[in-house]
Amino acid sequence: MDLLASIKNKIQVKEQAKTTALNHAPKPKKEKKVKVLPTAVAEGADESDRDWSWYYAMPDGVEQTKKLVDDTHEYGIIMVEREGKATGIYRANIEYIGKEVKYTQISNFTIRILYHIHRGRTAKRVVLLVNDRNREAIADSETNQLTSLQKFVDFAAMQGNFSFWGKSPDLQKVLRKLYDEEKPGFQIETLGWYRRSKFFVFANGIFDGTFRPVDKYGIVEDSKESFYIPYANPPDEYQYQNERKFWYDGKSKVSFQKWAPLFYQTFGMNGAAMMLYATACLFSSDIFAYMNRFPLMFLYGEGGSGKGTLVESLQAWWGKPQPPIKISEKANTDKAKIRKLAQYVDAMVYFNEFTSDVDISVIKTLSGFYDRFGYERASMDTKFGTETVPINSGVVIDGNFYPADDDPLLQRLIVLEMNSNERSKEQRDNYDRLMRMNEKGITTVTGELLRHREMLDKQFRAMFRNTFDSFRVFCKDVKAPDRMFSNYAVLLTCYKALAPVVPWPFNYFEMAKFLRETLRQQSSKRAVGGAVSNFWGVLEHLISTKVIADGNQFEIRDNLFYLRFSLIHPLYLEHHFRIYRKAGLNRTTLQDKLKDSDAFVESKANHRFAGNWKSVTSCMVFSLDKIGVKIEEIVSSMKYKGENEGSVPTLPYGEGQTPSQPAGHIPF
Repeated sequence: MDLLASIKNKIQVKEQAKTTALNHAPKPKKEKKVKVLPTAVAEGADESDRDWSWYYAMPDGVEQTKKLVDDTHEYGIIMVEREGKATGIYRANIEYIGKEVKYTQISNFTIRILYHIHRGRTAKRVVLLVNDRNREAIADSETNQLTSLQKFVDFAAMQGNFSFWGKSPDLQKVLRKLYDEEKPGFQIETLGWYRRSKFFVFANGIFDGTFRPVDKYGIVEDSKESFYIPYANPPDEYQYQNERKFWYDGKSKVSFQKWAPLFYQTFGMNGAAMMLYATACLFSSDIFAYMNRFPLMFLYGEGGSGKGTLVESLQAWWGKPQPPIKISEKANTDKAKIRKLAQYVDAMVYFNEFTSDVDISVIKTLSGFYDRFGYERASMDTKFGTETVPINSGVVIDGNFYPADDDPLLQRLIVLEMNSNERSKEQRDNYDRLMRMNEKGITTVTGELLRHREMLDKQFRAMFRNTFDSFRVFCKDVKAPDRMFSNYAVLLTCYKALAPVVPWPFNYFEMAKFLRETLRQQSSKRAVGGAVSNFWGVLEHLISTKVIADGNQFEIRDNLFYLRFSLIHPLYLEHHFRIYRKAGLNRTTLQDKLKDSDAFVESKANHRFAGNWKSVTSCMVFSLDKIGVKIEEIVSSMKYKGENEGSVPTLPYGEGQTPSQPAGHIPF
């Protein structure tokens, strides 16, 4: 009996010991809510509170840290970034009873979500991968590329030498860690003024009074939020080429006070007006919010007159000059033009080569820029909704053809005429100095102006109406619609609003006088139209190509231009079609428009031309100074060539006759 009792007693002792061991053994957590872990240390607690009886068999060369230990128990995986074979994601194999953890490598890279960017119904994540050869890849990932094992493996492999050989449960652990540690952020897709946070965005950072560059991942932080700018460091050198021109040069030391006088000396009053327009473009969203319109700039002049150089010199305010958009190219559709204007906010976009044969749809599109009419397209966020592609920037157009008088575009323009292609030595020297300065970067000039944004917005609203009224009185002898006066008043108001803080290199009265004469010319050409301007352009062509000659079809005497209109009109019709690709005006209409122009002096019934003293004929007389083309210079040049190369041919047919054309003749 004693032996039997002894055996029973031993069995009971063993059972009690086993029960005690099981009750005190650490249990694996089944839910995330269970926070009692063998190594958990409450926030603020001393390290002595940790249970140091656990053993962690860290990968070779990896030092045990609190972060790795915490990740082991929180997520069941760790990530090791270390140049060499140790880099990767490791599965934590936890033995709770033995308090031992061993690690199995499941990838040759680590992964981190830099920012989670929410965009309506869609979201994406900006992901950084670093492999065991210390190679980095930054990629945009849609949510569904991360959530399934095969898609995740494919996504990683697409970035280069990034391999994941873990299983689906491993991926879920990785994702839980990534999602817990990711930061919300905003991707900036439109460069320029970012109204939501009140700063100006360049491809390489933001300007909010001082410049804040992006880090190597394209991320910049202000005091409250984080922003991702994808244009600074694209993986493909051909990606975002134009956006990367929108670049702030933080090393530049060029000031407005140093740059502006040199620019003014180079380009004169046309340059001064363009400087004010570029300033208006920097704040165009504020100006448009007040006026509900924003004027367009048109540079009219012959080739070689410096139109493109002038625009590009000012585009340097936004970084490197953007390539101009050719109006006539079919690839540049109306929607493509609007998309270009939507890429930037408060910039200056350059359209060139405006011609007389521009399609009416293009004219309407350009006119719509004034009211900032974009276009609508289907929205991906709703089934039937639409979104608008906006117009956010100022527009400069150039061409050697004047907009037609009946174009809706003409009233929406400020037209600067650049008809001289000759430069003095001083101008050439100034230009060379200006180009050297621009090449070093002048975005610091932009920064100076941007610091006064709040001031301009407030003062523009307070000053515009008075400036408009005063300018109208100043131009009391100029007949033009209010819309045209309003366009010019925008420039003058920008001058006045910033005059207390910006050292303009020209004075206000000087600019007002220049703009009055500019408006007078534009108004005059609008009254009689581009048709008159085209007529003088055709006449200039006829003289320079020796189709007509001084003393026969026209004559210059005492600064007056005598024209045998009846002989010229048939030639005008023929060559107008060749040059402008459309029919000219009939005889009566053109004659009436010429008589309405400022250049017209009188009609004479009897006049003897030097080349034909025997006959007396009728003619129209014009003031040579007001014609708008340099006919006298061309004639002088032709006479010089005639003396050295032979006589100038006379018209081969008489008054009232139409030039004969062979069968099948195509007039261009």
